[in-house]
Amino acid sequence: MQTTEAEDVNPDDNQTVFRLPDVYLLHAEALAELGKDEAARAKVNQVRTRAGAPNLTSSGQDLKNDIFFERCREFMGEAHYWYDVVRTKRIVNPLYEFGYHCTVDQFNTGAWTWPIDPKNRINNPGITLNTYWL
Repeated sequence: MQTTEAEDVNPDDNQTVFRLPDVYLLHAEALAELGKDEAARAKVNQVRTRAGAPNLTSSGQDLKNDIFFERCREFMGEAHYWYDVVRTKRIVNPLYEFGYHCTVDQFNTGAWTWPIDPKNRINNPGITLNTYWL
């Protein structure tokens, strides 16, 4: 928050805000990964009903894809896409790249992470870089 003089009045206000659709869609994603398609559809359809969209009827991998794209629509412009493609490992598929692509080997060695600032590694010698950044 800033005052009219553009003074930052909350310099350490770094709260993360989760919207309820994020909770529902992450829950749906987890349920779909566990093979609980009916419960996953119920969760994602709560979000779709609120948006006036028809209910999903898909299952299996199609349901997982539908949930992924529902997240893309719901959170467009909210900086979720990167985390979604990394979490679902779609980042290794060129169909989902958006200015960045990594191979399976690069993903497995930490290419999807940021390098750790050298100052932080000096302050804490227990911190090491992921294999990719060595």
